[in-house]
Amino acid sequence: MLVIIEIKGTDWDAIPADRVMRNLRRHLCQLQAYLDTAIEDMEAGRREGIVGALLYPSRPARAETLAMIEAVAGEQAVQVTWYDEVEWQL
Repeated sequence: MLVIIEIKGTDWDAIPADRVMRNLRRHLCQLQAYLDTAIEDMEAGRREGIVGALLYPSRPARAETLAMIEAVAGEQAVQVTWYDEVEWQL
């Protein structure tokens, strides 16, 4: 299994509401470009699967923004994670 994580520094609260979807779609396109490069390996049997994830600094304060981000990413089978909530273990 190959996991590809696109790490972003996006502050969703600083982005005007009418531009959130545009930014999210751009992030998903960037991640998809990375995933596309690994599809050949998967189709050739060199990988069992590929998983994509977006990692952002923190959840947006607006519930509607959070719901939209998670819904749109989920439609593309992309996991969204907020690194201020991740328990780091070394």
